[in-house]
Amino acid sequence: MRTQISLRIKPEIKSRIEMLAKQENRSLSQYIETVLEKHVTLEERLLSQCFPSGAQHGFWSQTDAFEAAANLQKLLEERQA
Repeated sequence: MRTQISLRIKPEIKSRIEMLAKQENRSLSQYIETVLEKHVTLEERLLSQCFPSGAQHGFWSQTDAFEAAANLQKLLEERQA
């Protein structure tokens, strides 16, 4: 299933994309779709390597910010002493 979208592209970028699309004998929309598909696939692969499925990861929240700032301040003061 395909979904139609509308894009606003700077004229200088559009002309560069059109040139690349022409080199591959594709329409502008076909070229953009191919490039986006490759990019998304690459990003998904990179994310799956960084965050394997089922793995647990710690997280940071603003409630930890005060304690972290205090620890950093303490380290800074120790290094200056």
